[in-house]
Amino acid sequence: MLRKSTDGKKIPSKGTVIKFSLIMLVAGVLLMVLMRVGDDERDPQHITPAISNPPVLQTQADTLCVRLAEMLSLVEGAGKVRVLIHESRSYETVFARNTTSDRSVLTEEDAAGGVRDNFQERTTETIVTINRREGGETPLVLYENAPRIEGVLIVAEGGGNIVVRDALVRAASGLLGIPIHNVIVLPMER
Repeated sequence: MLRKSTDGKKIPSKGTVIKFSLIMLVAGVLLMVLMRVGDDERDPQHITPAISNPPVLQTQADTLCVRLAEMLSLVEGAGKVRVLIHESRSYETVFARNTTSDRSVLTEEDAAGGVRDNFQERTTETIVTINRREGGETPLVLYENAPRIEGVLIVAEGGGNIVVRDALVRAASGLLGIPIHNVIVLPMER
């Protein structure tokens, strides 16, 4: 609904502004999700020789959600809080590899005086292992990449209050080291 101001201009009502803001927020989230789906297929960095998903890191992400929810629920007016963290990729471990290449050229000459060169190349690759004190071998790890946090969804009882919402966004952004536009706060259903 539109109402007129004292100078005759039409002004949208508070309910219309809130509905429009909520629709834009949902559209933005959907757009981010849709753009993220196609990235994994095109991004060659997601194709790595050695990827593992240790359950320990999943529990660390769950623990982070719980700890963040506990801290955010302490914000004045926030009430009960639930948190969901979106990570960009799975846990990645890259192992050291030993690569050996053999290259040979065989030159043949036939009776008519023609010369033909045959090139042969062979490459072998093995994972480097180290001997453990207890016996046995273990692969040598070059580096490990933990998942990167892309965004966070916060559902709070006080999420409808603009002051509380702003405090929750700033707190989550600062704690997780992500931009504020990657933090979404929604009011919790009562």
